Amino acid sequence: MTQSSQTGEAKVAFAARLGFESFLALFENSTPVPSDDGKTWRAAALPDGNWVVWNEQELETGQRFTSREDAVGSVSGGEA
Repeated sequence: MTQSSQTGEAKVAFAARLGFESFLALFENSTPVPSDDGKTWRAAALPDGNWVVWNEQELETGQRFTSREDAVGSVSGGEA
């Protein structure tokens, strides 16, 4: 298995854990969030109505939020 296919599989699995049918669907439902840490964070509304912030480098989310403002505010330097 190549590195690129592992990365692709990880992205698909990450999107599925968040309730999306594909990584593209997750990406298209996300908006960029400015940050001070040099990473490209994105805020996404989840199918269940909650929000998360995530980045492609880590493919992880932390806490789920009930609003976009709270999610964006959790990113250092993020502004709603």
